Amino acid sequence: MAITAVTSGVVRNQTTTPSAEGSAAATLTPPARVDGTETPRVSMLAPANPLLALVPPRQGAIPGREVRFPRNLCQTPGRCSPEMARIFDAFNAAGAVDTQNLPQVMSGNTFWMNRMYNPEHAHHGGVILDRDANGQMTFNGRWSFFARTNPYSNATPEQAREWSQRRHAAVDRGDHLYVNATAPGASMPVEYWLRENKQTGDIYVIGFWGDGQFSVSEMRRNGQQ
Repeated sequence: MAITAVTSGVVRNQTTTPSAEGSAAATLTPPARVDGTETPRVSMLAPANPLLALVPPRQGAIPGREVRFPRNLCQTPGRCSPEMARIFDAFNAAGAVDTQNLPQVMSGNTFWMNRMYNPEHAHHGGVILDRDANGQMTFNGRWSFFARTNPYSNATPEQAREWSQRRHAAVDRGDHLYVNATAPGASMPVEYWLRENKQTGDIYVIGFWGDGQFSVSEMRRNGQQ
């Protein structure tokens, strides 16, 4: 998925940081883009990368599976805004996403950690979990910046499918979903992890965008807002 940013109604291209509205696999650099598909410069899978950890599965996860998984970056004092820290904690305490009835469109607040955005400002994101012609689960997403209200809160599955022509495999890892949204041929991955709080219905989406940038989102299924 690419990042499409819309600023003052103008659509333009950007390269390393999302700007105003965009879809889910992207690159990020200073503002200058709004519609396109690019990728980050720093590999989030590098062994020495402090953003990811090789961790054993939690209870309920696929037996014997060890995977790269996001560390709680907000444990470092002052790194995240209070809302980012709260969402990251909620993500770590949550479990598997209910995917029995697809498609599902979800949306909500998104906070960004990068040099472009204030981590205390709530932006918005929308995600669709769907199935392809072979019955495989897919993921697509779109991100909005500086909108006053959530522009995806009423999106239908038909509308969400038009966010991007690309579809990314959503891998069920037992206690979370994993999505590799890296653009074809790109060396730097764009990745997402999803978990759900079954008591509240909140769905948490953690995204890594390379170059030390990440996002945390708290979403609800549309119609359950």
